[in-house]
Parts: sequence; C-alpha cells; structure tokens
Amino acid sequence: GWLADKSVKEGGWQIEYEDEVRENHEHFEADLAAHGAPCRMKAFIPWCTGEVGPTSERDT
Repeated sequence: GWLADKSVKEGGWQIEYEDEVRENHEHFEADLAAHGAPCRMKAFIPWCTGEVGPTSERDT
C-alpha cells in the first residue's frame, strides 16, 4: 500500500523509530539476545542498549 512508507504523522501507517513504543524495542532486543544476536540500532533509537551498526547501505 502507498501509505505503508508514509509516517503516521503525515497520515500514513509507518511508525518512525523515535515514535515507537519503547517496550516494543525492549522486546525486540530480548528476542535478539535469546538468539545470541546484538541489537545494532543504537544510531536510530536513543534507548537502544546495543551497538551502533551500519547507518547506510554503503556501511554494510
């Protein structure tokens, strides 16, 4: 759908990282940890307890 990549702030369906409910990311990190993987989203989410990963495709 054309609204999937549009922020809810602009009438779309996408929830931006900074607008995400904090508990959602905490559950995400817990699931990653349960599988031995670190969260690499610290550059995007201030309360992320993981590490800074790639910030663009060029960094991968």
